[in-house]
Amino acid sequence: LRKRELFLRIGIVVSFLVVLNDSLLGLEVTGAILPLYYFGNAFEAVRFNVYYRHLSYRKVYNLESEVIRLSKIAQFGFAAASIAHDIKNHIFIIKTSVERLIKKRPMDIENTYFSIDKHTNKVTEITDLYMNIFKKNTNNEKTLTSISVVIEEALELVKQKFKKAQVELIVEVEDFELSCNQTEVTICLVNILKNALEEVSSEGKYTSPWVKLKSVSKERKLSIIDCGSGIQNVSKRELFKLGYTTKNNDGGHGIGLAITKELLGRAGFELDLDRNMPNTTFVIRF
Repeated sequence: LRKRELFLRIGIVVSFLVVLNDSLLGLEVTGAILPLYYFGNAFEAVRFNVYYRHLSYRKVYNLESEVIRLSKIAQFGFAAASIAHDIKNHIFIIKTSVERLIKKRPMDIENTYFSIDKHTNKVTEITDLYMNIFKKNTNNEKTLTSISVVIEEALELVKQKFKKAQVELIVEVEDFELSCNQTEVTICLVNILKNALEEVSSEGKYTSPWVKLKSVSKERKLSIIDCGSGIQNVSKRELFKLGYTTKNNDGGHGIGLAITKELLGRAGFELDLDRNMPNTTFVIRF
């Protein structure tokens, strides 16, 4: 700041001398100090250049700081949306179980309480899982499980929605073992199944809508196939991009596939869209 003040003082002195020189020239008193006029203009040009350059740098710095701040806010928003997206599946099961208890429907009370406790614990697992993701922590606890157990867990969360939407759910399982975080893979499978359900259950779009789950032990892959004719006009990179959705008018947010791709990638698995199949087919390779 002191240097800028000194620079300004020099500029004022030079400007005063230039004005004085102009006055003397106008009165035709002298022409001996004519070069001072050009020197004054050059000096002022340099001074303004330095000042506005500093001002522009400061504005750019402020803009960069604002972008960083907004990106952090967006990250928290993404985290919150992702957590809510997956927690509500378990909340739905808990809500259904509680409603049955309230209405005193004939059922096994012990199993109902077990279901509530199980899905309450899943909610805690999901929040811990996402906290680890957004802390860039990939060391989630893995256990040896089977693909049939993962599928059974996912079906428990979506079967009521398929039944309500009157969409046939076909399951063809060739069992194989895999080392994974079971909650993590279940979240991914549920996200893809829900996307497929939302696509095929659109009113009047398909006469007999269906979704198929098919695992192949030899190839260690799980395919999620629906009766649609595929996704042809979108690149794979765009399809799995956060925020991209084909359901803008139906409440889509572009979260499900993006977080699924992220979770599977961190676990060492791969999610892909198989365009060689006649129907819409997503493939998870383990």
